[in-house]
Amino acid sequence: MIREFYQGRTILLTGGTGFYGQALTTKILRYLPGVKRLYLVLRPSRGADGEPLPIVERLDELFEYVVFDRFRREEPRAFAAVRDKVRVMACDMRAPGLGLDSADRDELLEEVDTIIGNAASVTFDEALDSAIHMNALAPQELLQLARAGAKNPVLVHISTVYTNGRRTGQVPEQTLSIDRTIQQVIDGGKPAKPFVPEEEIAESQARCLAIREQGQSQEQEQVFRREIVEQSHSRKLSDSRLQKLVDDRRRRWIEGELVKEGMNRARRYGWNDVYTFTKAMGEQLLVKNRGDVPLAIVRPSTTEGALADPHPGWIHGLKVTDPLVVAYGRGIVPDFPAAIGAPMDLVPIDIVVNTVLAAATRASSAEVEVFHAATSGENPLPNTRMFKYIKGYFEEHPLLNKDGSRPELADWTFPTVAQFQRAFNWKYLYPLEFKQRLYERLPERWAPTKKKRRLAALKTRLKRVQYFTDLFSPYTTLDCRYETIRMLALYESLPPEEQQIFNMDVRQIDWYQYYQKTHLPGLRRHELEKEEIEQEPLVAVPGEVGGEEQRWQIEEDIRTIPDLLRWACGRYQAKTALQIERQAGLIKFSYGELLAGAERRAQYWQAQGLASGNRVLLCGENSPEWVVSYMAASLLGLAVVPIDPQTREEDIWGLCEFVEARALIAAEKRFDRLSPEGVAAHKELAFFNVDRQGLPFGSADDLELPASDRSWQASQIEPDAMASIVFTSVIE
Repeated sequence: MIREFYQGRTILLTGGTGFYGQALTTKILRYLPGVKRLYLVLRPSRGADGEPLPIVERLDELFEYVVFDRFRREEPRAFAAVRDKVRVMACDMRAPGLGLDSADRDELLEEVDTIIGNAASVTFDEALDSAIHMNALAPQELLQLARAGAKNPVLVHISTVYTNGRRTGQVPEQTLSIDRTIQQVIDGGKPAKPFVPEEEIAESQARCLAIREQGQSQEQEQVFRREIVEQSHSRKLSDSRLQKLVDDRRRRWIEGELVKEGMNRARRYGWNDVYTFTKAMGEQLLVKNRGDVPLAIVRPSTTEGALADPHPGWIHGLKVTDPLVVAYGRGIVPDFPAAIGAPMDLVPIDIVVNTVLAAATRASSAEVEVFHAATSGENPLPNTRMFKYIKGYFEEHPLLNKDGSRPELADWTFPTVAQFQRAFNWKYLYPLEFKQRLYERLPERWAPTKKKRRLAALKTRLKRVQYFTDLFSPYTTLDCRYETIRMLALYESLPPEEQQIFNMDVRQIDWYQYYQKTHLPGLRRHELEKEEIEQEPLVAVPGEVGGEEQRWQIEEDIRTIPDLLRWACGRYQAKTALQIERQAGLIKFSYGELLAGAERRAQYWQAQGLASGNRVLLCGENSPEWVVSYMAASLLGLAVVPIDPQTREEDIWGLCEFVEARALIAAEKRFDRLSPEGVAAHKELAFFNVDRQGLPFGSADDLELPASDRSWQASQIEPDAMASIVFTSVIE
């Protein structure tokens, strides 16, 4: 039935590179061989120079994604052939007419007979004007394409079950009222004033414009300047630096005000956030303006990794619940507010994809078809059981801390929101803020910068936990069941073979097997083990300082080279710090490896008698090992005298005597060119090998540096202590 429907069809898919889009593209190309052509409209990316790249490059990237791995491996010929079915076009979903040029638009109007509207902003706290463009207005542009299309295209709109807002109990697969808010539906009766989505959008856009204009005003700029100058204390700021800080603060202020405006409006009308609010208005406008366009609306619930297809556990990005799940696995979230036993409506991505593709076969001009891709109605997963699976997984497969220790995993008690916030404040936030105030009044030796920085980072993390608790708690404190009667009837109408290929039967999901054995391992494999994923699962929130101001604050705390090293290695631990091309290939050192190697050498050299204030010569070619040695010396507070490896031997000895060096740290090739007589004549010096982990020259081949002592504390280095002595000419 499904394959017959798509025979010879031409599909337009928006949002083709996102989570849903990748899964839809793969499913269409592999399991619907009768499709004639697949159009993907994509936003052009930009190169390092800021110039737009050819749109076909985005298609090249898409076909390299892991989502295609199974297809590529199991059917290499078919995979190579489907590329010719795909045509990409540049677009901008926020622009009138989707930003399509006239030739591309004409082609779509002539060829397309099926439109899948997938592109959306799924961020719960998106800026209001941006969310309106993506979730309410962009679908109307697709509707215009469908209404003007030569082949009377079917339109499938992907929405969300959460457009039903705070409704409780059984929630049916029905269109939303086009003239009421969710709050008016909940209250019942005839509202005093009908809700008009077009008027609400116009009013919201006017308010957003006013916020942006206020942020750009001279009066507001003066406020930003005054705040920054007051925070600068005695530090001097150049005009250009001050302007960068003002621009950064302005951007964050505007973003915060737009988010606040969207959240206030959404919750006033009975929706949870700006995402569900604007998605609901998008639905209302489609139903109101569709005319004779065959329209089907698919509403997924919280979508997680694949049950089976494209391969078990596949996921792209951290989804709705995943940041909190990962934060719990790292020991960051000690509890979470929820209605005990309420269902967590999770659905695998392949169930959603199959429902979308099947829904198109039922779209008609007679009425709007609505299908929920959800699980709470037929196969609910209580939050208490979900938590049991999460804890069990992370106990068996812990997310280790940077020092290799296991995080402490608390038992959630599922308090109310008020109980959670009260307990969280008194147990974590208030004691930390008291310690911060105390440290501000203590001298540096009792309250070092490093500890202050750790407290500030911890406070940021705690504030994020509070923010995301407020953001997500409407979903965990709501007790409702989303009916899937129509979705399951659609599934039952399929022939047995297609039921296997296009599975939508949520009743058959084994939650233990899926969540603990498929989804969480897939999340770890596809997202948490990526080098580019940062350690922090809870991203920055509106109201936090921007990047420029963060750098400014960090500069106040970074006063020495070791301060800078530890900050960089803490923030970019897994990223590449050093690399060099050698005969064996490209050798890379991560920031974490750089710090670990430097600390290990520093500990060894300290044990060999080097101490803060000593001077050492460092001689060798440019290499990662040279950098590690320099950083090790800096951690000990040594004054480093870097010299060119081509320096004459007599000049090396002369420099050692002139600066009263305690050691010569040299590359092996350079040390081998020193005369035995010269080395013997300088017995007061220690000689360390840059290329052999800083071990003494002459050490046995099997000698290794001792393991790093985690309790080791580097010397306290004063900011005005000498770090390097650089000679621009040879001392005669």
